[in-house]
Amino acid sequence: MAVMKRQHFVPKHILRRFSFDAAQKTLRVFHIPSSRLIERASLKEQCYGDYFYGKDLKIESSLATIEARQAAVIDRLTSTHDIFSLNITDIPMLLALQVSRTQQACHEHNQRMEPLFRLALHGRVEEEVLRKVKIEALGIVNATVSAALTLTPMLYDLRQVLIINRTGTPFVISDHPATWTNWFCRFNYPHHSGFGFSRSGLQLMMPISPSLAVGMFDVGVYDVQDTNGQIELRHEKHVYAINTLQWLQADKVLYCPPGFSEADAKKLAQSAERTTKRSVFTRFEGIGATGYYKKTSKDEFQAPSDGVVREIVHIATTGIDRDIRLPGLKMKQKPFRKYHDDRSLSGPTRDPVWSEMVTDFADHVKAKRLNFGEFNNYAAEHPFANDTGRIIKAELKRWHRRATSSAQEAD
Repeated sequence: MAVMKRQHFVPKHILRRFSFDAAQKTLRVFHIPSSRLIERASLKEQCYGDYFYGKDLKIESSLATIEARQAAVIDRLTSTHDIFSLNITDIPMLLALQVSRTQQACHEHNQRMEPLFRLALHGRVEEEVLRKVKIEALGIVNATVSAALTLTPMLYDLRQVLIINRTGTPFVISDHPATWTNWFCRFNYPHHSGFGFSRSGLQLMMPISPSLAVGMFDVGVYDVQDTNGQIELRHEKHVYAINTLQWLQADKVLYCPPGFSEADAKKLAQSAERTTKRSVFTRFEGIGATGYYKKTSKDEFQAPSDGVVREIVHIATTGIDRDIRLPGLKMKQKPFRKYHDDRSLSGPTRDPVWSEMVTDFADHVKAKRLNFGEFNNYAAEHPFANDTGRIIKAELKRWHRRATSSAQEAD
């Protein structure tokens, strides 16, 4: 086998924590398409693709370095249960990277872009051909990973918590383990997507072992009653809800650790209906010279209406039809901050100034004027640094205060 040919999109150091044997070489796998439980599957054969990140090995080598650090981070969390012993960047990078790097993430990206490509080819390629052909971008994972890493600071204003499972039912994990959803937007803005790192109400979560998960929540709209950065689960219904998110988010497999039986897996499979369509494609046609646009029901194969010379195409991620609801987590009746609602189809933004700063930084990184590690200095010297909202300032201060206290206690 060529060196680094087998490139994993869920790190082996995470999968090992759900292993079924002491040597951590096998996993119990529930294969979703066939509803079949495989009692002992080789761990090294899971969640990989040949040259998944490319044959030049640049991305794979960079990810190997990041994964080594993340393995140490999870080891520390497992042994201390102290989330404040970490850097504020660790959990955001872990979840942002895992959201963006899987086969499922690539499928979803191509699913969003394929209708746009078809629409662009309308009139140049016969409709019969367009309906049959599969259009996808090759190597898109490198672009999604790069974007996720550069936009990671947009998540620093979210409340980071360690979720501790005190029940007898373990967490399961899937081949797309980082779950994101938006309880706030689903409830208050049902016609908006609510997805994207900058959106109000964002919820991100991922199990890191059968008894631990990490989560991030928007404290502008949620009341997060964590104790020293921890939320404890003492009722199996909450664990079951988290496992349901893994079932809904998965591409093809669930990994079932000891204590999670075949009956449990099949019960989970019957709990909610999965969907493979995670995006909505909508066309808006310009009305005369008014500057207004009218929503249509046209798909990507239909011609514009007579006389229409301009259109807006909106492609939104719909995500999964579930929210993250835990003890100690509830929606605020009166949000702490006045989130920014620009009436776009994507939903309200938590902090438009912070969002713009991070987006500017990402543009500089893409243009190779800056590198990933220079964000702190960039943010401190940014002309909008003093104009960011109260939440990001409060969360940064809270983290610094608790991290300092944790370091003193360790000494």
